[in-house]
Amino acid sequence: MGERLRGVSTRSTVVAAAAALVIVALMLATTHGAPVVQPASSDRALPSATLQPPTATSTAPTASVSPTAASGPPMAWMGMALTGVVAVVAVFLLLLLTAAVVRVLRSRRRAPESTPVEPPPSLPEQLHRDAASHFAALREGEPREAIVRAWVTLQQSVAAAGVTRRPSETSSELTVRVLDDLAVDPDALRTIAGLYREARFSQHPLTNADRERAEVALRRVHATLPVAAREPS
Repeated sequence: MGERLRGVSTRSTVVAAAAALVIVALMLATTHGAPVVQPASSDRALPSATLQPPTATSTAPTASVSPTAASGPPMAWMGMALTGVVAVVAVFLLLLLTAAVVRVLRSRRRAPESTPVEPPPSLPEQLHRDAASHFAALREGEPREAIVRAWVTLQQSVAAAGVTRRPSETSSELTVRVLDDLAVDPDALRTIAGLYREARFSQHPLTNADRERAEVALRRVHATLPVAAREPS
């Protein structure tokens, strides 16, 4: 991922540099194409104020057309057109850069899902070895604390087998995921996980009936572990 980000960063820098060059070139073209107006000289002699009477032989003045005015459109119009071109190019390059950044962010969000982590082969054996402690925790103390302790011992067995959490996972989510990957009874897994959340986060009291439901679900989870993980009968 690091190399990919560096590649996108390099391409973005090149695009930004190219945009800057285009804008500067167009601005220079606009500046050099603009007409230069020379101020009128103050030293030029004013025409004489003496009026000559018209003569009978005088003819009407003829209009003259400036070659500059007839040569093409006004330079102000050309400047506005070039400014519009610069704006369109800048917006286009900005859209390209934004699209590249969005693609990188989306790929980073999808990265954890594209590299699934398989449970280690030792996990079923670890769960079987710790079965006694799982049930012992469930039988001691008040029902609420007993259910929480039993689930925590399951989480500890998963961690002891070397399973690591994904960056976005909690320990409880990790335990549900790896047990589901082992294809244990899904109803039993949902039951004991739900009872743990109820015991951990609710305020109403739990009873021995809840403890018994948790024990039945826990037994079913252990009974549906892979065959190689269970002791021969």
